[in-house]
Amino acid sequence: MQRLFSCRDNDLIIDPFAGEPCMVAIDLASKIDIAAMMKVFKRNIDGVDHFYAFGDYYLPEETVYNATNDQYQGWANAGDLTVTPGNIIDFAYIEDELRELKSQYEIIEIPYDPFQATQLSTRMMAEGFPMIQFGATVKNFSEPMKFLEAIIQDNRFHYNDNILEWMFSNVVAHVDKKDNIFPNKERPENKIDGGVALIMALGRIITGEITGPSVYESRGLLKLWVEFMADKPQRIPFMIMDKVQSPPVKHGGSRAMPDLDQLAIIPGNAELIVHYGQKTYRTTKDEF
Repeated sequence: MQRLFSCRDNDLIIDPFAGEPCMVAIDLASKIDIAAMMKVFKRNIDGVDHFYAFGDYYLPEETVYNATNDQYQGWANAGDLTVTPGNIIDFAYIEDELRELKSQYEIIEIPYDPFQATQLSTRMMAEGFPMIQFGATVKNFSEPMKFLEAIIQDNRFHYNDNILEWMFSNVVAHVDKKDNIFPNKERPENKIDGGVALIMALGRIITGEITGPSVYESRGLLKLWVEFMADKPQRIPFMIMDKVQSPPVKHGGSRAMPDLDQLAIIPGNAELIVHYGQKTYRTTKDEF
C-alpha cells in the first residue's frame, strides 16, 4: 500500500482531461451493493506512458444509512459517493453519467462485466455507446492486474480517490498454479468494485491503443470471404469481429473469425484466396 500511496496526487482533478481519449469501465455488482465506474486516461510524458484514474461510485440510500460501514455516509456527504433513492441502485443514474461523459470526453470503449449489466448495456448500445463485454475470468484479469502492479511500482499510476484507496486495501491477489492472478476479497463487506473496474479498463487499454474511435464508426464493416480449390471452387462467408486487435492472415487490418463448422471442410493443404474489402490475399488454412 505504501507504493500506492506514493502514486496519490491530491491536486489531481479530471477537468484538464476534457476532450481526451478515455476508457470507461463499469462493475455493477448487485443492485444493493456498490456499483463502480472507472474513467482511465493515458498520457505520454517524456516517452513514458502514465495512467490517470477517476472513479464514480453508486449505492442505494437504504444501504448507505443502514450499513455497518460508517464511511459510506461520510463519502456521501463529501460528494464522493452517489446515493440513489430507495433500496436498490437506480441504474438510470449511471446511464445519465455515461451520456454526460460522452459530451465531455472521447470515450473509446466501455468494458463491463455482463453479470447484472444486460439491460443497461443493451440500452447504451442502442444509443451508440461502445459497450464491450469483459467477463470476470482469470484469463481476462491476470495480465492487467500485473500491469497495474507494475505501473504502481514505477509511479506511473495517478489517482486522488478515497474510495478507490479503501478498495485497494481490500484486494487480495489469488494466485493459481500457473502464476495467474485474480482480484479477490476476504470478506463480503470488503468491497473491491473500484479496483475491479480499474483492472477492466487497463485490460482493454493494454490490448489496444486508445488513440481514437474505431475505424468502423467512419466506414462500417468490410466484407470478407474465402475461396478455396477442392473438387470445385467454393466460397465460405466469414463473420467480422469488431474491436479485435489481431490481423487477419498475418497481413494488416482487423481479424475475422470464420464459421468453424464451414472452415473444417477445407482440406489442410488447400490454398485459400481471402477477399477483405478491396484487397485479396493468398494463404493457407494453417495460417488462420
